[in-house]
Amino acid sequence: MPPMPSALPPGPPPRKKNRLLGTGIGIAIALVAFFAMRFVVLSLGHALVETGHEAQIGECLAENAQQESTPKAVDCAGARYKVVGFDQPSEPGYIRLGGACGDFDTADAKLTPAGSEQNKVYCLEDLKEPGHRLPKVDDCLAGDAGDQASLKTADCATADFRVLAIEKGISVGLGGSPACSEQPKTGPVLKWTRGLGARSVCLQDLKNPNNHLPAVGDCMAEAADKTLSIVDCSQAKYRVLGTKPADAIDLDFEPCKEFPTAVAYGSWSYKSSPLNKIKLCLARR
Repeated sequence: MPPMPSALPPGPPPRKKNRLLGTGIGIAIALVAFFAMRFVVLSLGHALVETGHEAQIGECLAENAQQESTPKAVDCAGARYKVVGFDQPSEPGYIRLGGACGDFDTADAKLTPAGSEQNKVYCLEDLKEPGHRLPKVDDCLAGDAGDQASLKTADCATADFRVLAIEKGISVGLGGSPACSEQPKTGPVLKWTRGLGARSVCLQDLKNPNNHLPAVGDCMAEAADKTLSIVDCSQAKYRVLGTKPADAIDLDFEPCKEFPTAVAYGSWSYKSSPLNKIKLCLARR
């Protein structure tokens, strides 16, 4: 029997393709390129915020922004001011209540850039030292209506006042309607000043319901010193027929001629602002 051939030694393994290796290298290169590009984009973006475009409303300024002819936006995290609006300087010979930026409730400061030819004023909120904020309509407040700093937001069940309305500027009663005259339940009128603006805050007196601007139909009592106050009609001497603004210098000698049944003429003013007056034409109760 012929001898069996001996088994041949195993040959070398088949050669592996380099496709997987090439794919891995490609992925690694792509990842490196992606993160490098991301770093560049973020760096450029940060540089844009720090030194780029002119600051717009809602963006922030550094404390030394007044030294720039065009104030640049910076990161709000470390900024001193936020731009809340733009205004124009007052014209020569023209005086505006609060001056430039007086119409912005949160404006604490204003900035006219050095050497700027844009005739534009930046109205700024101070982020590091914010002032006492203006209340909102329907907010309830506790404190003294004559002391702005004492008033704090409170639960309406225990508060002293409720905000009925907020009017721009403050009335001085020179021939026009007094502040808050369109709000018949107004009691005290708070002259709220903050930063560059001024407001008349119309308050309803929650603790003294009869402490409000007299209206047609209200009943009035007359004290020994001739002052008038709103009372329950069962205790009243007069009833209000009509009201009208009172001039600072009253030269109207027939103030109630349009009310032929009027028997008396009086006036009423806010305790916090004696110049804010209205005339009252009164009939016997």
